[in-house]
Amino acid sequence: MRENRLVTITQLSTFVLVARLGSVGAAARTLDVSESAVSQALTARCAPTSAIRSSGAPAAVGCV
Repeated sequence: MRENRLVTITQLSTFVLVARLGSVGAAARTLDVSESAVSQALTARCAPTSAIRSSGAPAAVGCV
């Protein structure tokens, strides 16, 4: 059976926040959670195929 590899809204919004703020630490402080929680949200079940473009805009998000 094929595994569900969709990105959740929480994962996507966390990814966008990290991209906008420029770091996992800044996103964690904004969300009032640990850096570990942010990292886990980004890597749970599905990981972004690319991190942040040099412009600071999020690149394509998908599963690896």
